[in-house]
Amino acid sequence: MKFRNWSQGFLAITVSAGIGLGLISCGQSSTIDYLYVASASTSVGVINTYLVDSQSGALNEVSGTPTNAGHNPVGLVTSPNGNNLFVINHDDNTLIAYTIGTGARLEQPTTYTLPGNAPVAVAMNPGGTLLFVVVSFAPSLSAADPGPGALLVYQVDTGSGKLTGPVTQTFGSAQSGNYYPLNTTPTG
Repeated sequence: MKFRNWSQGFLAITVSAGIGLGLISCGQSSTIDYLYVASASTSVGVINTYLVDSQSGALNEVSGTPTNAGHNPVGLVTSPNGNNLFVINHDDNTLIAYTIGTGARLEQPTTYTLPGNAPVAVAMNPGGTLLFVVVSFAPSLSAADPGPGALLVYQVDTGSGKLTGPVTQTFGSAQSGNYYPLNTTPTG
């Protein structure tokens, strides 16, 4: 097959560009990762935010952190779209929903009081539309008056991160409530 000079030049440039782009796409990633860590303190808990070097794993604390959380934060989860962080606080029985702003800063906290007592675990479905919270004691129960734990389910607006719920659950013989009962002493 014969090519004219300009066709040979164009073919050479195209092949070179393809090889160059292929090598670039296989190179090391420059992805920026963020890490949120909950810590209890003597007065109020905090959330520390770190920039993670995706190559070396080195941590650098983001300026302006830590961010205040509730009393004794024991669990946190980020939404799959990276727009929100949800933190549960054991001692004051709250869930705080933060918006994740520029540079991973936590902004616009909204606090929700949980039914039941002593949250111990939080998780989110892969679509970011449901938030699950496990509390040690179902509503109207506590360490002083123990009983079964409860699973709470909240609907999440994926745009704003606002919560609706907890969702009414049906359990047992046509019983219903804003939680699903669990056995005694549930854990994460």
